[in-house]
Amino acid sequence: MRNLERMHSYEGLRVLWTGWTLQGVYTVENYQFQHVLHVIGIFFAINIITPAMFVGQLFFVENFKDLLGIITMGLCVVICGYKYLIVLMKRRKLVRIRVIMEQLDLRPTTESQRDYMANVCKRCNRLAWIVISCYFVVNTLFEVSAALSHRQNLVFPVWVPYDWRNSAFLYWMTWSYQVLAQCNFCVQQTANDVTGPIYLSLLNTHLRVIMGRIARLTNDPKKSDWENCKELIGCIEDHRLIMDVFDILQGTVSYIIFLQFIGTALVCSMNILLYFLYPLSTAEILTIMLFLVAEIFQILPCCYFSNEFMSSTDEFVDAIYSSDWTDQGPQYKKLMIIFMEMTQQTKVIIAGKVIPVTLATFVSAIAQFIFCVQQAANDVTGPIYLSVLTTHLRCIMGRIENLRHDPKKTDLENCKDLIDCIEDHRLIMDVFEILQGTVSYTILFQFIGTACVFSMNILLYFLYTLSMTEVLIILLFLVAEIVEILPCCYFSNEFMSSTDEFVTAIYSTDWTDQGPEFKKLMIIFMEMTQQTKVIIAGKIIPVTLATFVSLFFVESFKELLGNLTMGLCLIICGYKYLIFLMMRRHLVRIRETWERLDVRPTTKLQREHMESICKRCNRLATLMFSSYMTVNALFVIHAGFSHRERLAFPVWVPYDWSNSAVLYWITWMYQGIAQFFFCVQQAGNDVTGPIFLYILKTHLKIIMGRIENISPDPNKSDWENCQELIDCIEDHRLIMDVFDVLQGTVSYTILFQFIGTAIVFCMNILLYFLYTLSLTEVLILMLFLFAEIVEILPCCYFSNEFMSSTDEFVTAIYSTDWTGQNPKFKKLMIIFMEMTQETKVIIAGKIIPVTLATFVSLFYVESFKELLSNLTMGLCLIICGYKYVIILLMRRHLVRIRDVLEKLDVRPTTESQRDYMERICKRCNTLAWIVFICYIVVNTLFELNAALSHRQNLVFPVWVPYDWTKSATLYWITWLYQVIAQFVFCVQQAANDSTGPVYLYILNTHLRIIMGRIENLKPDPNKSDLENCKEFTDCVEDHRLIMNIFDILQGTVSYTIFLQFIGTALVFCMNILLYFLYSLSLTEVLTIMLFLVAEILQILPCCYFSNKFMSSTDDFVNAIYSSDWTGQGPKFKSLLITFMEMTQQTKVIVAGKIIPVTLATFVSVSRIVVDLFHFKIARFKDLRTNDTFFGKPTCLVDLPLDLISRI
Repeated sequence: MRNLERMHSYEGLRVLWTGWTLQGVYTVENYQFQHVLHVIGIFFAINIITPAMFVGQLFFVENFKDLLGIITMGLCVVICGYKYLIVLMKRRKLVRIRVIMEQLDLRPTTESQRDYMANVCKRCNRLAWIVISCYFVVNTLFEVSAALSHRQNLVFPVWVPYDWRNSAFLYWMTWSYQVLAQCNFCVQQTANDVTGPIYLSLLNTHLRVIMGRIARLTNDPKKSDWENCKELIGCIEDHRLIMDVFDILQGTVSYIIFLQFIGTALVCSMNILLYFLYPLSTAEILTIMLFLVAEIFQILPCCYFSNEFMSSTDEFVDAIYSSDWTDQGPQYKKLMIIFMEMTQQTKVIIAGKVIPVTLATFVSAIAQFIFCVQQAANDVTGPIYLSVLTTHLRCIMGRIENLRHDPKKTDLENCKDLIDCIEDHRLIMDVFEILQGTVSYTILFQFIGTACVFSMNILLYFLYTLSMTEVLIILLFLVAEIVEILPCCYFSNEFMSSTDEFVTAIYSTDWTDQGPEFKKLMIIFMEMTQQTKVIIAGKIIPVTLATFVSLFFVESFKELLGNLTMGLCLIICGYKYLIFLMMRRHLVRIRETWERLDVRPTTKLQREHMESICKRCNRLATLMFSSYMTVNALFVIHAGFSHRERLAFPVWVPYDWSNSAVLYWITWMYQGIAQFFFCVQQAGNDVTGPIFLYILKTHLKIIMGRIENISPDPNKSDWENCQELIDCIEDHRLIMDVFDVLQGTVSYTILFQFIGTAIVFCMNILLYFLYTLSLTEVLILMLFLFAEIVEILPCCYFSNEFMSSTDEFVTAIYSTDWTGQNPKFKKLMIIFMEMTQETKVIIAGKIIPVTLATFVSLFYVESFKELLSNLTMGLCLIICGYKYVIILLMRRHLVRIRDVLEKLDVRPTTESQRDYMERICKRCNTLAWIVFICYIVVNTLFELNAALSHRQNLVFPVWVPYDWTKSATLYWITWLYQVIAQFVFCVQQAANDSTGPVYLYILNTHLRIIMGRIENLKPDPNKSDLENCKEFTDCVEDHRLIMNIFDILQGTVSYTIFLQFIGTALVFCMNILLYFLYSLSLTEVLTIMLFLVAEILQILPCCYFSNKFMSSTDDFVNAIYSSDWTGQGPKFKSLLITFMEMTQQTKVIVAGKIIPVTLATFVSVSRIVVDLFHFKIARFKDLRTNDTFFGKPTCLVDLPLDLISRI
């Protein structure tokens, strides 16, 4: 009869282990020979040969598309094999689970529990059948499709060591092998995928059964204390068995799930790549979509059942505590306390000891997948369109440059190709206009998103002490956000550059021999294409590399910051309101709980205290609402008296309110009403948490007072003396229930408040430092920031008060008069103290503890002096290396310049011009030597200083994988390496810094020589018109050669100069920060000053010679015009007009296609430096001269917070 009443949980594994048995995974303890042979046969024939066939096919793919398809399927096969191998290795542990489950099945259970277990077993088997059916259906489709392809395709494209296309026998043999292999893979994959879900489902059911047994435990007065404990001991033992099974699954199934996660990620990535890179048919798109959905949902069962088991373990302590333990004996209560202690830890499968396998993980995976697809599409739309458009424009430029005069054709026929190019250029401009009206808005949203995310992460960095991992994650995230807008800016900049170069391309064509019709068309075309074309994001921000760089050297967007600040406040207010609407029922239930607490016996003093607290809460709400209303009323009234010049807040409306009094006052009135409701909402949002926590804390204090007043009464029985304590325990439970409701509702509104405060704070601080504000604007900003920070104070304060009360609760219990109480009272007290030891605090969004410590942490940052010093030197070396790499990559282009210069050198020149060129060459070599010697001298000083430091210092502080301080040999080896390395860096740096100036100096000299030749041109009456044009035509050709060299430099040297600018900016910022944050010695100050001067002067040669070349290009038109052209023939004059038209454009090196390299740029940098020093020295003069604050040495980071705020 007992056998009929037991559970049969192992029945749920019947289908699963049937599949494993087919794959050679047997339930025996030790394998015999036939078992080993079965496993080897399956593993070799299926899990080695099939992946090898897929790998072999990788070497015979025709394109990247086929490669992605094969890798996708191959990865699935390989990962399936790895999961099968893990199960083989952990087989014995999985087999032992059956023994444990049979022990659990023998425990006494109710009929409903046995029925529930039977249903769970059926569901487990049904799950296994569903999964294997899905795999078989999909694979059958592929197999049937291959069989009906007339021997054109295999089931999957794989490599085989023979040609299956030429033999029907070989084809069908290969097809049969693939069918058998895929059937085995279906069984393997099914067993892999359902092992975790089925085991966890059965385990969760057993845990639920134990929870039901514990809940049914009651005190039987007819039994002894030990007999009453017997059933609890049985539950504890069964719980141990379940945890043993869980540990086995943690060490086996978790790795299978981890591999599944990896496989899902890789397969999704490759399919997404396939989708975006290639034009696919509808069938291919549907196949990919189904494949992606299948891969994502493949991890759903694991996540679901693991989450269910985790929830059950979380509820287990509550099940124990909810049992009828108050009437049990002391032995029972001791066991219960120990059992509760042991079961408080949440149990969840950790995939590969990395990823928690929960529904949260699954949902985040889906959400991230969808966001990735959307984000990828959003981010690449603009760049791809612009890249294609730029390519078409470049093709037209190439066609124009290849236009040649054909004497056999008429003038109209020679113009035909040019007319086609003009028509194509029009089509490109039409496409550009479409992009301007569509893509520009997506780019604008990207800019706004990047700004918000950047602000929040910067605030996170400065507000909290983060670990190195967290700092790296934030830095990578910021870099990713900024780089996310780079493709848009880059390709838009490329298109803009192409439109700028288009005129040059027209000029570069062989137009000198063309007819007058061609030249007229060319001049009109040149006139029409002189306008620069650039995408304007939202018709506001030009999308260029200059805009991208302006993220670091910010230009004006004062109004944008102001509007974003107010807009974000309103949006966050709306989100908080929405949260309260969704959680309304939970908050309403709190009233019932408080009514139950209010009817408890209390003293007159406690009642009066509660009344005063209620008055304070109402006063707080009224004060908050009044504050909001006052501020908003000021804005509304100010707008009302502005004579219709402005609204209360600058907003967009779909009409022009400035031209109509009616429309203005309607808008004004709407804003007034809307702001009133926002004030009500915001006040409600902000005081809900503080008020609930204040009242909750008061109730907790009342219970503490009741507990402290409990004293033993000899006239009462033991049970009567315990009754008041039991009531306090029950009331404490009610308070904790209310706290849990608040934790799940109010915590999210507080999180939004924190986020809103952070963003608004960042934007206002940015506004303050970027713009010169009036005194009124500064005061408004200060009040606004103060209000935003103080807005989170009530939450933090009252949450901190409640936390302190929960900490004091154990002390209050211990302070009661328990020494004279009976043993039953003492046992209850011990259990109660055990349950109330945990500190309770609101966790905003389950992330940020809402305490005064969190509030105060907003005002503290730590020192990083050494980090700044090391970063400064490290950046110099890194940027030097990057410039060297750029020169290496562009070496061929620079080598070609020599051939062009040699062609220019053989042109006829005067003796004075040759002497001038020789002097220029000597100056260039002298410049290179001076730069090199400066670097060597500076580094030698550091090297000598290190050598004379008695082995205390290296040349520069660096990390080495040994301790150089304890060995003279290691020290001198390190010192020698640094000396050699610094010498190489000096050579590199000198070459990097002098390349641009030297090339530009020589180029400028050649340009000046051509200008001299043009000015010396005179008409010779003895020569024909064509012969008089010959020298002028040579000058035009030489000018083209110089412009070709300039284009090479623009594409090569400009990037090294750009890196030099970046390096100078970063080093300058770090040294300035070092100077103003720390008290430095005179030597350190002088070193920093010299270093900054050297860094700034380092860009001077580039700017100077680039400016010289720019001036020469500006003078070139005047040189042409100054030639003796009045006596020349019509052909000469026609050439001269066209040449003047082409040379009117100023040529200047643009560093990284962003910053013009001119003396004006250098002076602006120098002016910023001087102004900054004047400003800071004036503000810090007293502090830096006295170097003390209230009688003790100080630096900026040691000053009081209010003084820093004033500074």
